[in-house]
Amino acid sequence: MRISMEEDKASVSDLLKRAMDGDLEARGALLAKYKPFVLSAVSKVLGRFITDCDDEVSIGLQAFDEALLKFRPSKSTSFLAFAGLVIRRRLVDFIRQQKQKRGNEISLDETLNIEDVDQFEAVERRDEIERFKAELAGFGIRLEEVAENCPRRLDARERAQQAARLLAEDDSIWAYVQRRGHIPISRLEGASGLHRKTVERHRVYIIAIALIYRGPYFYLRDYLEH
Repeated sequence: MRISMEEDKASVSDLLKRAMDGDLEARGALLAKYKPFVLSAVSKVLGRFITDCDDEVSIGLQAFDEALLKFRPSKSTSFLAFAGLVIRRRLVDFIRQQKQKRGNEISLDETLNIEDVDQFEAVERRDEIERFKAELAGFGIRLEEVAENCPRRLDARERAQQAARLLAEDDSIWAYVQRRGHIPISRLEGASGLHRKTVERHRVYIIAIALIYRGPYFYLRDYLEH
């Protein structure tokens, strides 16, 4: 059964709340959902490609789990930014141990504050946006065009996002988009239930959102879902 965007949003929000309250099942579900985020964060710190066999992956997953228990919502930061910084801090500890230059372990409680998280998040978001712009350029799309082509009405925007998710999840349709540089209107029309003219009108927006769903754009996707 296909999960709607609304159900997915509610699911993530509920899981995070339950995990923060110590629900082991919710913590496990979030660890599974955001494992790609953890792998990406670990890879960035190490500056190399990683696999599940690397010890650092276990450190990253443990750090993500730690973030679930320590995160406290605020208006100025997001959970992913907080988790990313915790992962980085714990990996620094681990690397210091491996090099036998550890000294005193970094204390998360003493050193991690809102300013640290906000600064980390700003850098990560800027990096994502630059990568997103480069990928959009491959389709001949400028970032400004995405905003210009965004449906103004909420219901229309949600339908376009649903179409984008369908596009992102269907590998055969996405392969066509990559080869031809445009959406197979009839196939997406049939799969999404959107009118042909609606798909054509919001083509740029649909492709852009599909890229976010398919790519490692964790902060952009978090923004879409919340």
